[in-house]
Amino acid sequence: LSEFLRLGRTESYQIRVFTPSSLIREVLTLVQPKATSSSVQIVTDFAAHDPALRGDPQVLKQALLNLTLNAIQAMSDIRGGPRILFIGTTVAGDKCEIAIRDTGPGISPVILEKLFRPFVSTKEDGFGLGLYITRDQVVKTGGELIARNDPTGGACFLLIYPITQETPPASVGTQPPM
Repeated sequence: LSEFLRLGRTESYQIRVFTPSSLIREVLTLVQPKATSSSVQIVTDFAAHDPALRGDPQVLKQALLNLTLNAIQAMSDIRGGPRILFIGTTVAGDKCEIAIRDTGPGISPVILEKLFRPFVSTKEDGFGLGLYITRDQVVKTGGELIARNDPTGGACFLLIYPITQETPPASVGTQPPM
């Protein structure tokens, strides 16, 4: 409900330069207990070079938190087979792609087509605003959010941000990748 009420408010974003790997690690630290209790293994794969990105690092952290928790929840009903949450970065030209993939059931084509619209949910008790708000904030801060089904099974979400040649401040996501 609080996210719904925020829809009408103007957000102020802090656009700056940052690197993604330390932000990803922060989020994974937060979701690790939920992953463990859900028997989900987390696998990471960071690009050899942690690129400097331009956007709002808090928006990225919130998006990562939402997407990783959704992935863990999507795998909760799987009986048999591995429950793996993959998160990694790749550099593609002048963009950095942050992939969040799971080994859940994937997204039905009907839902996938309208996934980022308000009030669309695959959850029985969902309001259908989380992905709508997440994508809106990511786009407003210079990124992209794309959803698709992974060819090997499960869902895949891509957060895409432009790479910049600027140097990030020491306090915002500057640790080297694991």
